[in-house]
Amino acid sequence: MIDKKTQNALGDDPDLGKNRASPPSTRHREYIRVGAAARLAASHYRETGENLRGSSVVGCGRWRAYGADPHTAQIEMTANGPRFLGHFACKSVWSCDHCARSRVAQTRSWLRAALMPAMEEQGLNGALLTFTLAHSYQSDWSDVVAKLFDAYTLFDRRMAKHYKAIGSLGKVKTLEAPVGANGLHPHLHVLLTYANEADITGLEKVMRAAWAKAVSEVGGKVNAHGFDFKANCVNDYVAKMEAAHEMASHGTKAARQGGLLLGQLLDRAAKGDTKSGAEWKRAMLALGGRMRFHAGTLPKRLGIENPSDWEDPEREPVEPICQDSESDIPRPLVISYPQSKHLAATSNRSSRSGLALILRAAARGGSAAVHSMVDALANEVAREDVKAGRVVRFQFWPEDYFQKLMLEAAQRPLADEVEVEAYLHAKSIGLCGANVQAATAAAQDSWPEATAGGRDISPLRVADIRQKPGGPPRHQDHDLALALTRSDVQNLTAKPGP
Repeated sequence: MIDKKTQNALGDDPDLGKNRASPPSTRHREYIRVGAAARLAASHYRETGENLRGSSVVGCGRWRAYGADPHTAQIEMTANGPRFLGHFACKSVWSCDHCARSRVAQTRSWLRAALMPAMEEQGLNGALLTFTLAHSYQSDWSDVVAKLFDAYTLFDRRMAKHYKAIGSLGKVKTLEAPVGANGLHPHLHVLLTYANEADITGLEKVMRAAWAKAVSEVGGKVNAHGFDFKANCVNDYVAKMEAAHEMASHGTKAARQGGLLLGQLLDRAAKGDTKSGAEWKRAMLALGGRMRFHAGTLPKRLGIENPSDWEDPEREPVEPICQDSESDIPRPLVISYPQSKHLAATSNRSSRSGLALILRAAARGGSAAVHSMVDALANEVAREDVKAGRVVRFQFWPEDYFQKLMLEAAQRPLADEVEVEAYLHAKSIGLCGANVQAATAAAQDSWPEATAGGRDISPLRVADIRQKPGGPPRHQDHDLALALTRSDVQNLTAKPGP
């Protein structure tokens, strides 16, 4: 229960208006999708107690990056628009639309500006191969993906002598997986190198038969569309551009037969489509851990960088807006506000796209608009918490509560997740004075049985807990919602042994 003063502080914020699930503009569409993915990942954890692979999308653009000021959220104003500065990037190529776009653009640039020129210098041409197998909506999507990769492994091994015969130095493999009427449609695109003078007559027939045999051996089925072969894919400019687009595209290549890309599923989920949300989570369970791009040893053999190390020369440099920039709205170089408010404003408990709304506010109204938007979003989340009977977020609690909690933590276990989160917040804003340091020392002596993550700790060492493998990095532990597993919290809040 919160007091009247806090209730008044959480009054209505008419500036937010009706929740349309996303801003009207698609300029920040990637962050609208990030917000939808974060909500779905969080709901999966609440329902199952397990994280999806790629669940670190919940912190993309929200948490602070390692080495950055952990207490201050920042937005940099650039000539290309506002962008978050010093915030964590999850680099999840399946669950995060923001990071996936960046990775796809990097790979496409590498194909065009590094790989294909190197192939030309080495006298190599390329064939574009596509592999898939039959599937249905009722199939186990994880099993379909596993069979695709198992079949390709068999196929690749058996084709080794043919690769050698055509002078191949290697290949680049990419995975795509839209969702359609027949469920998840995973398929591999492979750019196979071969010598310009090589005779590839009959190679397609041999490969088609080898693929059908491999799929059959792993328990799958293949139809006429299960294999495709296109030769001479890098012999002219148009062919190179088409091959690069086929190998690395994101949102610019439509799924076939009315299917939806993963980002399009998130667009629908953001508007309340529960079926699309369930399909997205099902796809994440099937794709988790699978590499989207793989070049093997080809870059080393050609003497070029790996695609993940490639600096994209096609990307325009980001020029910051200076303090004296001519503009209708004077904008600072960097807009700063409390990180605790940023986390509240972008909470996955809200159906709004907080990250996108904050960037839109920065683009339209600069610092004042950002502060207004962040406050409105954070207050709305707090109001919804009150309506739902949840304890209001701790940033609205009086400071003396934190001091009391810090001292009591040496005498008793933290009562629940709210107290643990409040403790981490108090520590982050520097409320650990001499008394708290003494309390920490006392707690370390008094609570040797308290454990988290399988190792002994004190209740006052919560910020040092590491998530289990696959979880978020250590420096993001202040965002308790995913930095602690349920068992960790249960151990922390359990009564100490005798």
